[in-house]
This record gives sequence, structure tokens and C-alpha cells, in this order.
Amino acid sequence: MKITKNWIWHHNYVEDPGGRIWILWNPKIVEFQLRGTRRQVIHGTVKVKGSDMIFDLIMVYGLCTCLDRREMWYELTQYNMRCRQPWLVMGDFNSILHIEDRVVGSQVQEAELRDFKQCLLDTGLTELKNVGRNYTWTNEHTYSCIDKALVNAMWVQSWTHLECSILDPRFSDHNPMCVTIEAGENTGPKPFRFFSYLADHPEFMQAVENNWKSQIQASTMNEDSIKGVIGTNKWRNIEESSTKQKAKVFRLKEGDSNTTYFHACMKNIQAQNHITKLTDANGTVIQDAKGIHEEILSFYRGLLGTATKQLTLVQPHIMELGPVLNREQQLALIAKVTTEDKTWPIMGKEITQAVLQFFDTGVILMKNLKWIRDFKYHPKCSKVNIVQLGFADDHLLFSRCDAKSVQVLFDTF
Repeated sequence: MKITKNWIWHHNYVEDPGGRIWILWNPKIVEFQLRGTRRQVIHGTVKVKGSDMIFDLIMVYGLCTCLDRREMWYELTQYNMRCRQPWLVMGDFNSILHIEDRVVGSQVQEAELRDFKQCLLDTGLTELKNVGRNYTWTNEHTYSCIDKALVNAMWVQSWTHLECSILDPRFSDHNPMCVTIEAGENTGPKPFRFFSYLADHPEFMQAVENNWKSQIQASTMNEDSIKGVIGTNKWRNIEESSTKQKAKVFRLKEGDSNTTYFHACMKNIQAQNHITKLTDANGTVIQDAKGIHEEILSFYRGLLGTATKQLTLVQPHIMELGPVLNREQQLALIAKVTTEDKTWPIMGKEITQAVLQFFDTGVILMKNLKWIRDFKYHPKCSKVNIVQLGFADDHLLFSRCDAKSVQVLFDTF
């Protein structure tokens, strides 16, 4: 083949006279070991030379009817039972997974989605985040997303770059897909978020009361510190509930066999919120973390402090194409604040005083800093316990200029 000189390829002409699937690879870069060929799938193992990367690859091209595609769903389920390593499934499934995967064409029926969804439940596969174009096929009238990249939990745990790029179609009615395998960058410590599963521990209330009243050293709060408070052994009883809530998966019952699946869903959700590439005003694609950071700062610096005579009109039909709140979420945002929190009787009085004091003075006072032995207030701030002032674009911290006090502020904030 002229465009792939010295490459190796495999097809499924023997299984299907139309030769629906071709797999081509560069033997200088990867090794591909064929495992099986069927009408709608080709299965093999990929090993990247010069690295320890090895994974199973299945390329699919689904037939046109729900009845014919059931053979493909069955084969994927059987492959899953034998799979013991990272697994990537890519191709044209000829089936949509979500209602929003097709626009303009015929109305989506639930029967179209049922088999695909059931296959994901049976195999534990999860869909990679798509970047680039929203749809992968069109006949210039209907737009749909029938080409997808799916991975198993072991894939998600092995590599942190979890996205599939949808490229320009050029000469085809389908858009090419590209999955990049690379190590993720360290993005630093994550902020602590309180999840309701913590309150399920029988010693939770006592731990909150003891620590709220104690004079503790300032530190960054995280789940590890809470584990230490309520006991590592007892923590294991609610660990899966933690993963399940973070992953926002509620369709499976809790059980040891589901923990890996929940972790995979959680990491995939985190990938949805991670920016891996940006296109600047000149059309240049930026993919390194430092460049993305600088481009975001540059963009918002251009917005802040600048004047305009005309504002761009908000177009509701464009906004509706993106994620929107449902009615239940809208009502939750305007719901009345109550005192139903289990820990409110312990912390409520001091929190209320701090909030009221903020409205009187404009300053939020940090609890416990004055009890920290290594911390020394700024001479002008000690009487009113001021350690910080916040503005629209600045955050000022105050202490004596000694290393220990600065370190306390650094750890606290």
C-alpha cells in the first residue's frame, strides 16, 4: 500500500465478503497479535515497543439492524470474560448510546439504546470523553455520534490521559477518532470535599465534636486525616460508598466486585473536567500544561478591565446545546437553608458568629490560628485576629515575617 509503506495490516474479508474492518500498524512502533476475527469485530493484543504498554484492542463495525448487532454485543461480553488487561474498543457501532447522540433525524426510540446500554453494564466498559467535534457521522441532514471509544476499568487505572479526539472528516462521511496513550501530569494536591458517606460512620459525630473543641495544628484537611480520626479498619466499611458517591453511579448495588468499576467511572468523570488541549486565537493547538495555564490567564486578562460599547447577544438555543440544570437541580439552588445538618448543634453557633462578624467587619476570622503555637500574628492584626483580606483579584495574608508563621499560613490556605 502506497500510503503505508512497510506497514502490516489485517482485515475480515474471510468473515464478511465486504471486508468491513481493516487494522493497520507500523511494526517499528507496535506489535499486534491477532486474537480473533468476526463479521463485526477484530480482536488483538497491542504492545508498544520500547515501553511496558500492552493492551487488548477490539475494532468494531456494527451491522445496520438491532437484531444483527446482537451478535456483536454478545461477542464483546464474551471477550470481557476472558480479558485480564487494559482493553480498548473503538469503531462504528452503528448504534447510539444516548438520546442526544442524534439530531435532526428520526426521533430516538428507547429500543435503539437498550442493547448498547446493557452491553456496557455487562462488560463494565465506559465511554471516553470526546474532544473536538460533537458528532461523528452525517449525511448532510442528520448528525449522529455512532463512532465511540470504550475502555475497561484496568485501562482507566493504567493511564490518566482519558479522551478521544474527534478529527475533521475530510473525504469520509465519518470523522476519524484518535486515542492518545500517555502518562498524566501531576496537578498538585486536590481540595477537600465533604461527602455524605463520612457521616455514616458510627463515631463520626464524636470525632467532629472532639476535633472541633481541640486546639489543633493548622493543616490541609483531607480524607487521610479523617481516616486517622475514625480508625483505618472501620473506614474500610464505607470506602466503597465513598467511591460510589464520587463516581455518581447509583445503578449498581454496593459490593466488592463493583469497587474497581466505581473507581474507573470516577477517574473518567475527572477526565471530563480536565483540560488537555486548547486552541488559541491564532488557531494554534496548545497541549502542554504550562501553555494551557498561560493561555487561560491571557484570555481572562483580556476580558477583565477592558471596556466595550456592545455586548454579544446571548443565544438561548446555543446554550441549550450544552449541559443545563434540570428542574430538581434548579429548585435545590434556591431551597431554603435549614439546620438539618447532623453536626450543626456542635459547630453552628461559632459558624453563625463568624458569618455575622464577616458582615460587620468584612473579614472572615480563621478559627484556631490563635491557638497554634508556631503562629505569630502581625503586630497590627493581633487584637482583631485578622490573618487575611480578600478582594476581587487579590488575597492578602498577614503574619510576622518568621518562617514558622509563614509556613502555617501556607499550610492553612
